[in-house]
Amino acid sequence: MGDGKKQAIDKFLNYLGDRIPNLLVDLDKEESEKEPDIKENNLSDKSDFVYYMIQEMEAWFLSQPEILDQYYSSELSKKIPKRPAKEIQKPAALLYSITQSTRRGKYHKFKHAVDLLQQLNATGLMRDFDDFNNLVKSLEK
Repeated sequence: MGDGKKQAIDKFLNYLGDRIPNLLVDLDKEESEKEPDIKENNLSDKSDFVYYMIQEMEAWFLSQPEILDQYYSSELSKKIPKRPAKEIQKPAALLYSITQSTRRGKYHKFKHAVDLLQQLNATGLMRDFDDFNNLVKSLEK
């Protein structure tokens, strides 16, 4: 976390270890754009090891608004659109917006994301995000 999508892809494509690692990155697009993104980033040969957060990691947080309510001590869930989180355009921007006036302050990817990730319900993520479900299944092998 922290190097950005392009750097993560470069590290993945140039990994010299014995086995192919998994790549988990933001898609930054709608789910229907997965295949074009794989081609655009020269990932076709290793696509079985590529998993996307659709559209961004922050969609995972928005999919479980109760953790946001608890973490930020605010009823943020009332400000989140009532549709699947993976359909929300620019989930990070929405999260920045709805958290501005909280005691913890505006959402910050490095200050808050690790804490929020630890609180997520994996079963819910598996239900709501196909790539998360597929990643978990690959790790169980």
